[in-house]
Amino acid sequence: MSKQKKPIKYSKTQIDKAGNILRSHKTNTLEYAEARAFVDQWRMSHERPMQRFNVTLRKKRKMIYQDAVVARRLKRLQTIIDKISNRQQDMNLSRMQDVGGVRIVMQNIEQVYRMKRVYQEGSFSYKLKNKLTRDYIEKPQKSGYRGIHLVFEFYNVPVSNENDQYWKSLQIEMQIRTELQHAWATGVEIVSVMRGENLKAGQGDKGWLELFRYISSIIALVENKPTLLQHRNLNPQDLFKQTTELAKRLEAVDKISAWVSTISQVEGLEQSKRRKFHYTILAIDTKEKKILLFGFAKNKFTEATKKLKELENEHPEYYPVLVAAGDINNLRHAYPNYLPSAIRLVEIIQRIEKSQQ
Repeated sequence: MSKQKKPIKYSKTQIDKAGNILRSHKTNTLEYAEARAFVDQWRMSHERPMQRFNVTLRKKRKMIYQDAVVARRLKRLQTIIDKISNRQQDMNLSRMQDVGGVRIVMQNIEQVYRMKRVYQEGSFSYKLKNKLTRDYIEKPQKSGYRGIHLVFEFYNVPVSNENDQYWKSLQIEMQIRTELQHAWATGVEIVSVMRGENLKAGQGDKGWLELFRYISSIIALVENKPTLLQHRNLNPQDLFKQTTELAKRLEAVDKISAWVSTISQVEGLEQSKRRKFHYTILAIDTKEKKILLFGFAKNKFTEATKKLKELENEHPEYYPVLVAAGDINNLRHAYPNYLPSAIRLVEIIQRIEKSQQ
């Protein structure tokens, strides 16, 4: 097995300075290129603490729901740049808490809050930053997004590895969702990608944005949680009726089903069925509307990150993401943010429409 390259220790001043340079949009300068490379190295440094957190989470899930699906991901470099340049221009890059992310999908609300308590009350090598805890289930985002977000700081004491000092203070965000919430979130992702819009940020077609808000409130009713503020004057019958009317006007079921059908023609899928990869790069060819998969063994992390950078530079429209979620079947079932949950979303919409027949 190849040894992991010794990490670099980054100061907040260095990180924020590089972020400010990227925010300047002076992309044709040497200063920008150097800052971009620096931020990319800092981004990749989150892999080790994220990996450790992931291993711990897989063990802890057995306490509540053994089949809960756990996965992790590094935020894409271009997404980081877009966030500090457009959506959160006043934020210092060093404060970005979700560069490394870990997610667990539970069956229901009760399991979500049990898992939250495990991490709030437990003791391990990560320090919970309570002030950054967000309960988007009780107080959903305006978009309709729901889930629990916990932010941890790598704080390994006693030091078990000579390199631990370099990862100390790096932040990892943990997301806890129910299966229905995850279907909603990944449904937003696939519609955003296939339409070329950023629905998560409230940007895009008003009809689709409203449809996802309606569906979010219906999921809340099913899970006995608060609907969105703008829907609290609607009784369930009116909420289902308006959702059905909008879904039919948008032809949501037909369109999403068509996207799912075309992207399911996955390149490399047959090979992936025969092998298990530790790392997988998933990308969407939006022109051909299909998923591209690139698998790498556990000791091929360097090759995986090299391929990721190649895709990000040469094909940014592919939205490439490096994930580590076990074998390919688990990846397609739980984390890819695109295929299986889109199918689940279609089923949800179909049940809503059927209730109005």
